[in-house]
Amino acid sequence: MNVPSVRISMITPALVNGISTERPGRSTHAQTLEHLRVDNRGGGRMILHALVGGDTPLGSRWIWRVFVERGSRPIDSAADVIGSILRARTRSTVPAIVDLIEAIRTWETIRFDVSMEGDSDGFLFQFGSINWTSVQVFAVSFVRQFELRDADGEREALSQVSLEYHYPLDGELDSITSHHSWWFRSDASPFSAWLTSVEQNSLWKVLRSKQAVGFEVSQEWV
Repeated sequence: MNVPSVRISMITPALVNGISTERPGRSTHAQTLEHLRVDNRGGGRMILHALVGGDTPLGSRWIWRVFVERGSRPIDSAADVIGSILRARTRSTVPAIVDLIEAIRTWETIRFDVSMEGDSDGFLFQFGSINWTSVQVFAVSFVRQFELRDADGEREALSQVSLEYHYPLDGELDSITSHHSWWFRSDASPFSAWLTSVEQNSLWKVLRSKQAVGFEVSQEWV
């Protein structure tokens, strides 16, 4: 059977008397699979139903459901991807709010190597005063969070990409109550509705008269 190699984003053992030692994110060659059926679910998603050649120590064979995202990218590239999208829109090191929101709208359509189920890919909008920098500032940030799961479907790690503005903390900003709002792919409402609600937040009217002193794109594993 001549099929190309695929990148695995999640593996779920479907036969409990086989012991899976594979991890998400590893690559395998489909030529090693004894049987292969592909379901095209739309939206770039495929599910490979595979009976893997080779016996387990218990003498049974492994059956895996392998979730693959067509054209998905490594999680560690997520910060570089949003950075490239932003640079295509503006040359400013502190992008305008409208440019950032439109960049995020594009970024959300790009898939990374995580499951499309549950809370594996989500977005956070948050703001409030922070004091863990050298100078106390008012921070406004968008975060994209990826959940990496192990072969049993349990959380293994989280990767967060943060897009954060810093504003000098004055009396008006200091009086604003901190806020956060999450959206996950498992939510009933679409991403577009969540992003519209973010755009309608009253904070933006306050920030029209403010000048951000910094903007940072960062990514970390937590």
